[in-house]
Amino acid sequence: MQSVWLSILPFFLVIGFGAFMASVGLAKDHWVDILGRYGLYVGFPALIFEGLATMEKTAFEGMGQVALWNLVITVGFLFLVLAVSRLLGLSRTLSNTLAIGGFFGNVAYLGHPVITSVLPGSDGQVSVVIAVYTLVLFTFGIGILELSQKKMTEKRPGDMGERPVNTEGRPDPASPRPSLGAEILRTALRLISNPLLVAALTGLLWGLYGPAIPGTVMVFLDTVAASASPVVMFALGIFFVTRVRLTDLSVWLPVMILLKMAVLPLLALLVFRGFFGGQPLAISVLEAGMPMALTPFALASEYDMDAKLLSIGILVTTILGMVSLPLLFSLT
Repeated sequence: MQSVWLSILPFFLVIGFGAFMASVGLAKDHWVDILGRYGLYVGFPALIFEGLATMEKTAFEGMGQVALWNLVITVGFLFLVLAVSRLLGLSRTLSNTLAIGGFFGNVAYLGHPVITSVLPGSDGQVSVVIAVYTLVLFTFGIGILELSQKKMTEKRPGDMGERPVNTEGRPDPASPRPSLGAEILRTALRLISNPLLVAALTGLLWGLYGPAIPGTVMVFLDTVAASASPVVMFALGIFFVTRVRLTDLSVWLPVMILLKMAVLPLLALLVFRGFFGGQPLAISVLEAGMPMALTPFALASEYDMDAKLLSIGILVTTILGMVSLPLLFSLT
């Protein structure tokens, strides 16, 4: 329990510092977007690439089945939540928020130190599970968000695949719709140029087949990667002060919290028990039950998700994690 608290405390201190700086007027509201974009386009890509590129190849030994079933559960859960949300007639913004926020937890920044402290010698196995979650978010997850962006492209003229608008700001019915091929090409170009997806795929390939990263480059990657989470946490603190009000609390907040902190880890526990046990089971269940991560909040600055709902969810689930994580560990 103490290891969980010690791992979570710096998280709150940095967020609190950002909130304090905003409350006294030293940090401005527009910083949120600037810092969020830094995390999205610089910090997190460096963190993802470094984590995958430097992972020991021996970590994969004996972890094939564990990685496969973590992949099945995460992808299945992501698309199930998205499908149910759309069947219920929820907006695209809310559907994306529940699906991404409900599946991706703080598996690295919080998950790695917490799990390795209670399961000594598990570093390699934890790294494999982290790699699965990272790849799922930045392949399937980014794909979902990019497709949502495609459906919103009738906002302004000029970009490939977008229809010109009339004087009322609506798509001009007289103009031809872009062809299916143009839409597919546009979405594909956005995907392959996405820095998060590029970082995940190149990092994995480098980790599996590439040489050791030179020392100077490693220092650079360490420095940039280490800045990602603190920068976004600081932005989150500013966001709470400048943009979040009590009236912003959504009736869907308990649903998202329940999905992240109970449904996914318990589903993982039930499924994984039929295929493996011991330390891999404990690692997989604990990672499934990690509080919401900062990354979806950073993604919300560029994609169709509810940043306010995500920000409150991050705070609440991190607090709940102090109790839920020890409980999950006792179940494994």
